[in-house]
Amino acid sequence: IWAYARLCREDTANTVALIDSVSVGGVTMTDFAPDVKEYTVSVPDLAAGVPEVTAVPVVKGSEVKIDKTGENTVAITVVSPDGSAENEYTINFVQETVTVTLDQTELTLEKGGQAALTATVLPENASNKNVTWSSSDENVATVKDGVVTAVGAGEADITVTTELGGQTAVCHVTVNEPEVQKYTITVTQTEGGTITPDTVQIDEGGSQEFVIQ
Repeated sequence: IWAYARLCREDTANTVALIDSVSVGGVTMTDFAPDVKEYTVSVPDLAAGVPEVTAVPVVKGSEVKIDKTGENTVAITVVSPDGSAENEYTINFVQETVTVTLDQTELTLEKGGQAALTATVLPENASNKNVTWSSSDENVATVKDGVVTAVGAGEADITVTTELGGQTAVCHVTVNEPEVQKYTITVTQTEGGTITPDTVQIDEGGSQEFVIQ
């Protein structure tokens, strides 16, 4: 009886035409399921061509064929060991895309001041989340790794650009000259003679000469 049951299971298995796992570019698809026949897979550089696809059948001895059926489409055909069953899986490849945003879209700084910008690249599982930073006018503001430094009075745009897809986000920066503190000095005559001038207003860091006669 045991031998008969084993033979029946083997005969049944020989009629199964399913794929157990699929790898794309050497990486196993984590969302693959044998009963789902069509998938969409994003790749970082579709212009370079679709990546290599490999597949492992559920039943050993099944025939597996992998063919490119369209410019960006691959078909996986699996035939059961006894040739009685056949299934086809389709993988559609699309260009991976990302978005980028900045935590601030406007900044106002005094000359010499600094502020940090944070870029967020989505989705979280993007294959490449690297970005580059640039300034439209480095005489006004410079940027390095998201840190903006105010150089001179004026306006400039700080742009962050994704390596993947070249998506951008912009922060508009306004740089003002620092406010100069002014001081008023009054000199009061206590004995004979005159002091010129007797009252003067000077900027912070400035100097004034007084003449006593």
